[in-house]
Amino acid sequence: DEIAGCSEKAYDYLTIVDAKQILMFSSEQELLEYITE
Repeated sequence: DEIAGCSEKAYDYLTIVDAKQILMFSSEQELLEYITE
């Protein structure tokens, strides 16, 4: 959660691919599930 919070402040926008890599998710589906929580 800390990385997500810092990323939110550091970047105006992130692509799904970039966000997946930064947050170390193995799939876009995992990232999308995290986002909806």
